[in-house]
Amino acid sequence: MNRPKTTAEIMRERDRDRDRSGGNGRKAKTPAKEDTPPEPPPPVETFTAAELLAMDLPEPKWAVEGLLPEGLNLLAGKPKLGKSWAALNIGLAVATGGVALGKVDVEAGDVLYLALEDTKRRLKKRIELLLPGEVLHTGELVRLGRLTLARVWPRQDRGGLEAIAEWLDAHPEARLIVIDTWQKFRPPKLRGGNDYEQDYEHAAAVKAVADKYGVAILVLHHCRKGGAEDPLEEVSGTLGLTGAADGILVLRRERGQCDASLHVTGRDIEEEEFALQWDPARALWTILGDADAFRLSKERAEVLKVYSLEARPLGPADVAKLLGRTTKQEKDAVRRLVWKLGETGHLLPLGGGMYSLSGHSGHTSHGGHGSNSGNGAVTGCDREGKEGGHRDEDIGCPFPRGV
Repeated sequence: MNRPKTTAEIMRERDRDRDRSGGNGRKAKTPAKEDTPPEPPPPVETFTAAELLAMDLPEPKWAVEGLLPEGLNLLAGKPKLGKSWAALNIGLAVATGGVALGKVDVEAGDVLYLALEDTKRRLKKRIELLLPGEVLHTGELVRLGRLTLARVWPRQDRGGLEAIAEWLDAHPEARLIVIDTWQKFRPPKLRGGNDYEQDYEHAAAVKAVADKYGVAILVLHHCRKGGAEDPLEEVSGTLGLTGAADGILVLRRERGQCDASLHVTGRDIEEEEFALQWDPARALWTILGDADAFRLSKERAEVLKVYSLEARPLGPADVAKLLGRTTKQEKDAVRRLVWKLGETGHLLPLGGGMYSLSGHSGHTSHGGHGSNSGNGAVTGCDREGKEGGHRDEDIGCPFPRGV
């Protein structure tokens, strides 16, 4: 017969059980299996300013000189404004060594175009529309073998970046990759996560691939519904997305008009704004030149046309009213332009703030200039407006479907 345990023995057994369970009286859990250790951080590299200045560093490569440098580039614009047409034109130009946006000669290279929102039929139709100005007239369709198209591609977090890297490994002469659109490629955002950090992390991972292979990656993205004075603030998402990009291109166009502007900025890009014109017959965006100069030419043509049609002396306020300029800023802009045209001789100052076309003062005391001078001024300005791509009538721009 076993003797009963003493109080001291019971306390010692209780202490042993407590030690085994970690001190809480419960059964100890099996230690968790150790996780795979994280990758070691990259080695730290330092150099002095003197060493840096002595280095022979290559210039950045360009897919399109002045527009698309190597690295991550964003092309943003509101839906259905023609971003995909512009990107496909650039892709065809690089693949064939042609002309991008009707203006810039580019060096030939392999191109991967991820058309994640298009059908094969739509892609074929678009290429056929764009080709007459690029390749068809030369008959060298074989060069289109350098343009690889894909309609389905894994998302970034499901092997999409690795698939791009594999394609780049197989195409060492690649110069451009187009992702149309970012929303179809980027990983879904995590609920409760920091939007800025997620935007930056996702974009930075794409940029790392572009930097590793020395190619330009052009990502198509949308703009916010509301406009902004700063084009970068129009890009949908947080500043983490634009902050990670090497280049940002923002396409702006008033709905129903053919003229547009392309604001370009970036780390290795001189900030500029280009005027663009849409050619519906060729489905082609063409760079016309500096946007400010084009706007001035357009407004100049509008003012001179008013004087030509009215054929009477007008003051700046009259011109602003006839042009539908109602805000103070718009009226001041018309007043300055009328004054400038008077200084350049396109308009004749009559005193009292009134002007007329040179040679058409509307007063006999100011005659003697001859009608040829006035007609020449108007005709020349109208011609300049048309050559610059300006349309006098605000008519709808006939974009093909699915722009």
